[in-house]
Amino acid sequence: METMRAVCWIAAIGLCGSTFAPAQAQDGRPATGLPADATAEQAAVDDGALTPPLDADAPVHFHAAYQGLPEGLNWKCHPALGDFNGDGFADLAAIARKGDGPKVWFADGKGGWIEKSEGLQNERGSCGGGVVIVDINGDSHPDLVVGDHCWGLFVFLGDGKGNWKTATKELMPPVIPDLPKPKGPFEGPQQFSGVESIAVGDINGDGHDDIVCGASLEGGFAVFLGDGAGENWTHKKTSLPDWGWTNRLVLADFDGDGNLDILAGRSIAPRVYLGDGKGDFSEVDDGFPTPKIVGLYWGVRAVDVNKDGLLDVLAANLSDGPEVYLQERYEAEVVVTPAVPASDGGEATPAVTRKVKKLRFKKQPDVMPKMLGGAVGINAADFDGDGNLDLFVSGRLARIKGFRHGVYLLLGDGSGEVWRYVEGAGLPADGMAWNWGVAIGDINGDGVPDVAVGSGGDVASDPRGRRSPSPSQQLLAWITERNPRLAAKPQQ
Repeated sequence: METMRAVCWIAAIGLCGSTFAPAQAQDGRPATGLPADATAEQAAVDDGALTPPLDADAPVHFHAAYQGLPEGLNWKCHPALGDFNGDGFADLAAIARKGDGPKVWFADGKGGWIEKSEGLQNERGSCGGGVVIVDINGDSHPDLVVGDHCWGLFVFLGDGKGNWKTATKELMPPVIPDLPKPKGPFEGPQQFSGVESIAVGDINGDGHDDIVCGASLEGGFAVFLGDGAGENWTHKKTSLPDWGWTNRLVLADFDGDGNLDILAGRSIAPRVYLGDGKGDFSEVDDGFPTPKIVGLYWGVRAVDVNKDGLLDVLAANLSDGPEVYLQERYEAEVVVTPAVPASDGGEATPAVTRKVKKLRFKKQPDVMPKMLGGAVGINAADFDGDGNLDLFVSGRLARIKGFRHGVYLLLGDGSGEVWRYVEGAGLPADGMAWNWGVAIGDINGDGVPDVAVGSGGDVASDPRGRRSPSPSQQLLAWITERNPRLAAKPQQ
């Protein structure tokens, strides 16, 4: 594992060592992961430019903070950051593909991690999926809700010290006999097939957290109503789609009615489903695309990027990169009572209509034109302290085989339309394995948002390219430091 070292801002101008300098081979050349007898052509393909040089004028720098995190496995998930033990530092939860269950690490506040996974092991293994940190049983200790791509839904109750008790195991919707042909654009049975993503919140207004699950392959959505214990769940049939899969789920109130709605990175595209406060939902697709190719959309987030009081949608498109959809409100006339035609000499009765407020989403111009290889994970926070939300994206700049993935910071101006890619912030723009989700939290307790990313996904092999990812860690975190010379003043 790469040695953790302190990094100062004057490193950028060469007056002290930098954590972000490329590792050096014994002969002084940058260590690129290429074989010792690599040709000049192979070296050119790999070029070693994994992390752009630190820019002294960048508003923030990111410092590697993954000492104690594993180097191996494929962390195929959207990791979660939250404070399990109440020490003021965001701890980390994640689940790996071909692992032995979810894992938890407590942060030491200095960029290091201590594993606290006692009781989380699964003898059947794990397949990746989703994790949510939430106090599900109301005992003031955060618990862990896990969706496993293969085995379904799990709930682990925490004691605040890193010990875990299994409250729910391998929960999935009941099998439906003689299921009819799919309604969606997919062939085959629609039985719910594992949990790829989860969101937790009170969707029916009874004061207890419920769980919305997205299928890993088929079956659409599953909803489980909770009773506040974390052990007893009632499967609820809803109007949500029963076909396709969902890579990412978020619960948020989009229409401002006090009921939780669903934002889903569906197999077809992003979709919003408005909640009725009783546990059912209706779809809003106005403004969202419906590509001919399924499986393009992965990460999604619900945030107000243009500060108009309306939640907007961030989406990671595997082909086109990060996307932003701004919410708009408009009035529409809806029929309350349909018209009745005249009959037997009687007069016709006109339809009764009323105007209602509805919402739609407007896609913004290309957020990151430089990203030609697509995005997988996306999240938002005010990294530079100017009062505007910025984007943190995992993806790939070029559609090239091999370990060519990276992570990227885009600064926002508060409009939701203009984003500036910061190349000199200390983040690896190339050389990584396939990256997955992005989590944001305060790892070191300084009030500035930090980042964790799941990595380690398989990449198409390139015999001329790198033979191993850089950095070697596959579950990664970075601590954010704002440039004191360029302290941003929040905009009014």
